[in-house]
Amino acid sequence: MNNTKILIIVILLLHSGIASAQLFWRHDYKTADSVTLQAYLAEDWQKVIDVGNAALKRNIDYYYLRMRMGIAYYQLGRLPQAANQYEKALMFNHKDPTAQVYLYHVYRYLGKNQKANRLTKQFNKTTAEQIAYPMRTFEAINIGGGGSFSNNFSLNSNLYLPAGDSAYGEQVLYGDKRILYGGIQLNLSPLTSLYLNYTNLMIDKKTRVQYYEAPLNVLSTRYEDWGFQRTFSQEMQLNEKVFTNKLIQNEFYLKLRFQFENSWSGALFANFISVNTDVIKSDTQTLSVTDTSSYVLNTGVAELFQASYLNYNVLQSDTGFVNYLFGFRLEKDYNTMTLGFSGVFSSLNGLKQNQLSLHSFYYLGKGTDFYGSTDVSWFIQQWPTGNENRGIFRQSLGCRLYKQSWFEAEYTYGNQNNTSSFDAMVVYNQADKMNYRAGLSLTIIPWTPIELSLRYQYVSYDGYVTRNFTEEDSDKTTTFAYQIQNILGGIKWKF
Repeated sequence: MNNTKILIIVILLLHSGIASAQLFWRHDYKTADSVTLQAYLAEDWQKVIDVGNAALKRNIDYYYLRMRMGIAYYQLGRLPQAANQYEKALMFNHKDPTAQVYLYHVYRYLGKNQKANRLTKQFNKTTAEQIAYPMRTFEAINIGGGGSFSNNFSLNSNLYLPAGDSAYGEQVLYGDKRILYGGIQLNLSPLTSLYLNYTNLMIDKKTRVQYYEAPLNVLSTRYEDWGFQRTFSQEMQLNEKVFTNKLIQNEFYLKLRFQFENSWSGALFANFISVNTDVIKSDTQTLSVTDTSSYVLNTGVAELFQASYLNYNVLQSDTGFVNYLFGFRLEKDYNTMTLGFSGVFSSLNGLKQNQLSLHSFYYLGKGTDFYGSTDVSWFIQQWPTGNENRGIFRQSLGCRLYKQSWFEAEYTYGNQNNTSSFDAMVVYNQADKMNYRAGLSLTIIPWTPIELSLRYQYVSYDGYVTRNFTEEDSDKTTTFAYQIQNILGGIKWKF
């Protein structure tokens, strides 16, 4: 009997608890809705956010809550968070025109134009007429150029090249650069865009060759009544030849980007590079020489002196070849952060390369005034003797200076020779080793359709001296250091 009473009491308590919980949740929903509405009407945006987040933690989630929070985030300048809220609101009503228009414009302000374009596929005619910046076939054009200032010629034009037991040394010096570029951004559809770019690069180039030869030289001639007599020498003599030229490079780049559902996107890209420059070839041969060492007038008898030495024949000729790169990129955008993965496959300077990279872009803090990006790459270059593996790290940080102006700093560490960045649009196919690169950039939008940019870069290089050791029949290399400073400017016109 007692057990029966206890069971009845437990059942009543459980029922009472469930009923009380249902009343609590019902009351909490009403409170959250009432408080966020009053705060929204009073334009107390932080309160809307605080109460809204507290409600979401209690699993209270509905369309109007998300819209109020989205507008609150927008009013506080926290655009990535506003985009998240509008996306959640559309999950309750994917055809709601208010949420669609708000989200469209936030995407545009964040520079996520292709996400905005894809969103328009859900617009009805009335909604499409409300947006201020509809999709255009011609999205933007950009042109720019600049120069590089190198201390390579001044630092390294007087190096002694053969060194040690070598008889031949060769050095290629790369000097100042000049660059011009232009591109156009096209929207092929709300889901697909195409970017085309042309770049012309011109680099001053100097090749120095030093080599030793021991030709037969007449040391003295002594004349007598009976005739004459000569003495000879075969001392080693250092010879130097300098060849000046330019390396001219024309690049043709294209990138096809696709916007998928759920904030996924992908891209296919390719870069074709035509290179024209000179090449220095040296051939060696053993020369035998014979000269008269003495001559007797009365008898006409002459004694001959024979000698041999290694002779270098160094010639300059023009050459041209094509480098190419192609690859892919896949990324997921979370509004506050974008994560991506890319692969580049290339043939540069007679070698094959593979480059795999992880990318991230993120906002620092609550708004969009501070941001950064981090890239980590693994690079493999195939040599006839085996594979060369490298790791490359790039970090950039940026901030808004004032309204429509931004400042960025970047640093890239690792040997970047024959690598690429920005989806293979920038290619580092210069033969020298690039140790690191540091840069600063400034972007200004003086008025809506115009964007101006100015970039400074400091780059550390190692060049190579190749020495030939005849007795060992082998070549060995040593390095020398120099630096380049790049200054680039550009203008983009957004339609």
